[in-house]
Amino acid sequence: MALTRVVAPTLTDQMCDYVLLSVLALIRHFHDYNKQQVWADWKPHTDYKKEDIMVGVMGLGQIGRKTAEHLTKNGFNVSGWSNSKKSIPNVITYSKHQLESFLAATNILVCLLPLTEETEDILNLSLFKKLGKPAFLINAARGSHLVEEDLIYALDMGLLDYVTLDVFQKEPLPESHPFWSRDNITITPHVASVTQPEEVAEIILENYKRMRSNLDLLYRVDRYKGY
Repeated sequence: MALTRVVAPTLTDQMCDYVLLSVLALIRHFHDYNKQQVWADWKPHTDYKKEDIMVGVMGLGQIGRKTAEHLTKNGFNVSGWSNSKKSIPNVITYSKHQLESFLAATNILVCLLPLTEETEDILNLSLFKKLGKPAFLINAARGSHLVEEDLIYALDMGLLDYVTLDVFQKEPLPESHPFWSRDNITITPHVASVTQPEEVAEIILENYKRMRSNLDLLYRVDRYKGY
């Protein structure tokens, strides 16, 4: 039996905007200003310059590739890491066995990986130690990519400066979860890319028609790769 996945333009556009917004908030210190507003604390911060920051996208599938391209169009230095080396204009790409080189050159790590046996728990302490400085993380892929205990330790040890999380091991995130009380974590409730039923319905219908006509299906899953 063939498996397919949903790749809709709206989903991709939403993710591109979410990641760009998150990256801009980091380099312009919007998280600091939000905290300062509570205390009426007028304290300007020096912005990070785009030319001094490398945004590294983990996962260069349909959504990851478009996100990387979107970031370059907005003036960012962008690199990408994926299972096989890709060719994307204005994006430095790395293959599976070049992870350490990719991480060493990365300041803002964006996880958009598919969840497979190989990528589960990939966002761990060992990985955080290999990032450049300053070091930030944006995870908008799957909660199971992240080892949550390692993230807290990395923040406490200064290995990470700030983190934006849209996905979690357990959702909704329990009220008692330690992430809620951290002032160096921004939490969004799995809204980076929200499925539009009418758009998904069109893709399902198209694949149904293709199946009835013995045509190749759209967005077919490679069972060996897991995505």
